[in-house]
Amino acid sequence: MYDPGELLDPAAGASWRLARRGWLVDRAALRALVVKRDEAVRRAAVSADRRTRVSARVRAAARAGADLAALRSEARGLKEGERAARSAALAASERLAAFLLDVPATPDDRVPDGATEECAVELRRWSAPGAGLRAETTTAERPGGRTPADPGRTSVTRARLERVVGGFLLDLHGTRHGYDEVSLPLLVEPEMSHRGPRGPAAPASLVGLTSAQWTRYVAPGGDIGMTLVHAGRSLPVERLPLAHVALSPQLGVDDLRSPGGGGASQPGVGQTTTVDLLRVCLPERLDVEFRRLVAHAEECLRHLELSHRVLLVPAGDLGFAARRAVRIQVWSPRRRRYHDLTTISDCGTFLARRTNTRVRPREGGRQYAGIVHGAALPVGPTVTALLEQHGRTDGLVRVPAALVGGLVGRRLLAVV
Repeated sequence: MYDPGELLDPAAGASWRLARRGWLVDRAALRALVVKRDEAVRRAAVSADRRTRVSARVRAAARAGADLAALRSEARGLKEGERAARSAALAASERLAAFLLDVPATPDDRVPDGATEECAVELRRWSAPGAGLRAETTTAERPGGRTPADPGRTSVTRARLERVVGGFLLDLHGTRHGYDEVSLPLLVEPEMSHRGPRGPAAPASLVGLTSAQWTRYVAPGGDIGMTLVHAGRSLPVERLPLAHVALSPQLGVDDLRSPGGGGASQPGVGQTTTVDLLRVCLPERLDVEFRRLVAHAEECLRHLELSHRVLLVPAGDLGFAARRAVRIQVWSPRRRRYHDLTTISDCGTFLARRTNTRVRPREGGRQYAGIVHGAALPVGPTVTALLEQHGRTDGLVRVPAALVGGLVGRRLLAVV
């Protein structure tokens, strides 16, 4: 979380950086919370000092054999007063902490201004060989030489295609890219449910499970579980950088949008699966690890032969925990435009401060870790892009070479 002084001091620069993303600091409210916290802490300290002095008088009177009734009564009253003062100080500190938890990350100075896609900066684009070609195939080119109407043709369900794509992504990241595969919890503690990359979540937007002993919330996505993998830990610098990959469900309470959908929403609760990536490093290595994770996501798309482009997200469109981010969009031949596929975020030390993820340098001491995370890739939208870009006008789908081994060795399939 922030030091209140960062937000109250104009010279610190945090306020105008937050204004770039459209978030204005309510300095009056923050200052009032700080004053109340400091006053409550001062009263608690005064009360503790008074009780300590009276306790010393009680001990002295006891040694002298004097009557202790009045002093003990005063000491009990001061003890109750100290307890109340400490409770008030704790409540004031919690109100201030709740305010600070709502403050998003400050954008990096290298991020462009603006809040729309038109303000984003295109970094690069990649076109697959033969992109845009949707030619008819001859009977000889079709699997088994059969027509699409032949019930004996080679076909797969979309569910199987998603399973094959998800497995390919996990294997690519786990072997070639060196990520350790982890399993993510589906339930998170109330204290940590609002400390992830999505920011403080309103209770109404989280699904809760309650027993006689505890309450837990269902994590709506693997990005939350990923950022909590090392929460509360102090990591030795020798282990860095750490790289993790996980296949996780993505539960959407809001409408889902997918590439090629033209922005049209599918109402209701949606579910898909994502292959989430996380890199934990020293803060001074964030630039390197950010570029590395983005390169890994792009390599996945090149293996799948999907035309795409990479945009540097403007300040007003950044995620809650991101100081900078790139958005990867895939090409939709049907719509003749690019659509969002995934976002890779450089969170600086922002998430580490919220989850208390620290690094132990060799020279001793503690510092917060740097965190980079993103989905590489969301499986459902990736399959949608595959069907669009590799689909043919005769109804068959060309299989990228990277997936041939998992799809019965065929290069042309019917997806049912």
